[in-house]
Amino acid sequence: MTHADVESRVVKIVAQQLGVDKDLVTSDASFEGDLGAGEFDMAEMISLFETEFHISIADYQIDGLKNVALVVDFVAEHGGDSL
Repeated sequence: MTHADVESRVVKIVAQQLGVDKDLVTSDASFEGDLGAGEFDMAEMISLFETEFHISIADYQIDGLKNVALVVDFVAEHGGDSL
């Protein structure tokens, strides 16, 4: 799986969870600031990312996942879904 594949899957999850158009979910758009995600939304997305990519995200790591690019990098670094 390429970074582009991971990014596409992350964008899909974010757009569905937040009810926004995929075009608004850019690599550098802040989940909370730009896309309006609240704490519950973030918790749900983290759970969905873990399920989608077969990874585990510790509570202390969540604060560092502020946009799509950071999630894609995290998945790549932690070997999610045989990246």
